[in-house]
Amino acid sequence: MDNQWTMLMLEFTLFALRNEGAKQKLAERYQQIMLSMTEAITEHFSNNGDDANKDQTKEIVLSLLSLETGLNIIESLNPELIEDGFRSRTYKMFL
Repeated sequence: MDNQWTMLMLEFTLFALRNEGAKQKLAERYQQIMLSMTEAITEHFSNNGDDANKDQTKEIVLSLLSLETGLNIIESLNPELIEDGFRSRTYKMFL
C-alpha cells in the first residue's frame, strides 16, 4: 500500500468537496472506476456460472470500493491493524 497515494487522494477529496469543478472531475473518475469494477465483477460471476443482477453488482462494487478506501486510510495510520490476508478474505465474502 502506498501511503503517499492515500494522503494525496484524501487531500484531493477534501479539496474537491470545497471546489465544484474538482468535485465534478473526481465524481466522474469514481464513475469510471466503478464502471471498470462492474465489468470485471460481471465477468467474474459469468466465468463462475453465476448471474448477479445489475443492482447486486452495483452494491458489490460500491461496497468493495468503500472497503478498500477505508482500509487504505486505516493502514496508513496503523498498518498492524490490517492482518495479512485480510483483504483477500474479506473480498471473497462479496464474490
